[in-house]
Amino acid sequence: MAPESSAVTTSQRKSGKDHVTPHKLALLVLIREFCVVKNKARMINPLLGQTDDVWEHTNLQQRDFAIITLKLLQSPDMDLKSFNGMVKPILHPRTYQQFLERLEKLKTKGVAAIMDYFESLENLLVDPTHQTPTVNKSSILGLFIRRMFLVFDKFTFSHVANVHRKFCQYYNTAFGEEQPNDSLIDESLPIDDYREMEETQVMASQKQAEFFIAQQVALLHINEREALPPPKLHQKIRDFHKGNPELTEAHYLSFLNNLRVREFCGAIESLYHHFDRSTLIVPQDSKAVTVAEETTRSFRYAALNLAILHAKFGHREEGLAALKEAITMAQEANDSICLQHSLCWLYRLSPQNAEPLIEKSISKSGELNLWYLSSLSVKALAQLKCFKGTTPSFVFELMMKSDILNCQHSMTELLGSAYSQRAALWTLYGNSCMANLSSQLLLNLNTTDPVRGGIYQIGEGYCLALRNLAWDFALQGHYSEADEIIALAKDLFPSYSEHSHIWKLCEVSIVFEKALLQGEWQVAEKASVGISVLNQLEGQFRILLLEAGLYLQSPNVSVAISCLTRSLAICKENHYAYLEAITVLYLAAAQFLLKLPYQALQLLDSVFLTILSHGSLYDKARTHLLYAKSVVAAAKLDEGPESYQKALRKGVEIVGTAVILFQQLLAHHHAKDALYWQAQFYHELGMYTERNKWSHQFNLLSQQTSHQLMDEVFVL
Repeated sequence: MAPESSAVTTSQRKSGKDHVTPHKLALLVLIREFCVVKNKARMINPLLGQTDDVWEHTNLQQRDFAIITLKLLQSPDMDLKSFNGMVKPILHPRTYQQFLERLEKLKTKGVAAIMDYFESLENLLVDPTHQTPTVNKSSILGLFIRRMFLVFDKFTFSHVANVHRKFCQYYNTAFGEEQPNDSLIDESLPIDDYREMEETQVMASQKQAEFFIAQQVALLHINEREALPPPKLHQKIRDFHKGNPELTEAHYLSFLNNLRVREFCGAIESLYHHFDRSTLIVPQDSKAVTVAEETTRSFRYAALNLAILHAKFGHREEGLAALKEAITMAQEANDSICLQHSLCWLYRLSPQNAEPLIEKSISKSGELNLWYLSSLSVKALAQLKCFKGTTPSFVFELMMKSDILNCQHSMTELLGSAYSQRAALWTLYGNSCMANLSSQLLLNLNTTDPVRGGIYQIGEGYCLALRNLAWDFALQGHYSEADEIIALAKDLFPSYSEHSHIWKLCEVSIVFEKALLQGEWQVAEKASVGISVLNQLEGQFRILLLEAGLYLQSPNVSVAISCLTRSLAICKENHYAYLEAITVLYLAAAQFLLKLPYQALQLLDSVFLTILSHGSLYDKARTHLLYAKSVVAAAKLDEGPESYQKALRKGVEIVGTAVILFQQLLAHHHAKDALYWQAQFYHELGMYTERNKWSHQFNLLSQQTSHQLMDEVFVL
């Protein structure tokens, strides 16, 4: 990555030369034909009005024309089909038809038509019939026309002939049959001149290239969907390298493009190329001290970017090594900004010392007015505290401090990520309603930026919000609505997006849960391959519940209690309210199987409201079923016939609710268990007609599914 010492003070970036390309020739035609129409309109006698060959552009058309021409001037060359798609909606129909006719004439009339057309461009800048010309020579369009006129004036006849041939190919790709490449080569043209003409096909001016790169970098940061797809962007970058090999910014854009598709080799190669070449480009009038400072600055930020690259790919040791190098160089240069950015990545790569590093980062970032880093550090501290048993009130107080910083300094992007993190915290603490509310607030947040053309800032938080809503719909049995939300996420975050893994994991999880509930074991097994436990603590909790569920199905039911008490301790320590309620539900099932229905009822009463408020449809259904069985079993121990009959009627009503919930989930295997208990309760009541009715429904489900009846259904 170190450059040659002899090249540091002698190299200089060459400014990109202007070239007459087919794209710029089409742009000149657009400008001239629009101005010709405008000129004719200026010469109309107001008393006579408009004639058939004269028409006027509306104020809206003139405004749109100015905006489109500015975009076409700033953007790199594009094919005529894209060019035509941009100008057709904003032009007067007759002006657009005149524009197409002029393009066709330039194609069919040959070299002479192009030469004559360039001569006519001078009339736009100096109009003898008016004191004020149509185009001011100092305006943006005027400067563009003058530059193209000067470049064309230096062309030889062979160069003009090749421009015409390239224009024919350019025109045919949009409106005609494409000619073979061999027919476009002028045999009489020298090889060196022909190679120069080939370069003009991929050449963009220095300002055009820099504008395009800055635009794509911004889009990759705020809305990846609006940026070019990775293959097209890669081809654009290659075109820039052909036309201007010293354009170092293109290498950094290539680095970001490789990073989003997780191409490690391409990303690290582009990163090396960018910083190697940026140290070689030094203005001639720079002093030696300035050159040395810029060189060391490039080295330390190169090390920092290398550390970030390794961190993105999970290379912890390599990332720490590069980060230590960046910190050492930043300390030597007294670069506080680089040190703060390095510190933010240090507490991500060194979780064992994360809390003191984060607190130091918060205080130092505030002193340096690095509010972006300060807000990120506060949110990182909140995330760290929630896994260390800190009370939820303190965690949300930290989130409020981050929100205050975001609002004070108009950091819209961080406002969105704060909503997504708040939704994750509410989910962790077991309040699904507040989690959904936070996700919906994020989706309804107006993040458009007028400076960037009204493009929404859609990042990782937006994808997480869609994932939360899709998962909640699936848990409530609304699978079609969940599929629609996943489809929207696929559209906003294509498969090559760095955030696409969020909706992919959600989609596989929904398929797995749905198949598990409906008894499609092969589909569930296939879907489980793509699911991995992301949180170690939650994984430990789920393992304990699975182990307890297995013991509940075995004769050694009492052994399950030890697993459940450990799970309960984890939930209480970390304030996981809903997971604690599920653990209590398992404990109630164990008490019921141990012939202790009173204790089971007490446990169920303590968590019934929590599960009904924040639980999934499946959790609600199995809670109702267990509650009904516990009520009937407890009444039976009293040996009082009246209380037992009353408990049976109550049990019938509660089990009926469980049947409805299971059927909404299409969980026919579990619905059969509820139907069995419903028929059993009606039999005890002596209501044989109703018993036969529910038994008939049980037989219908048995014909649809082959299922061995299980007394308990508490295995996750």
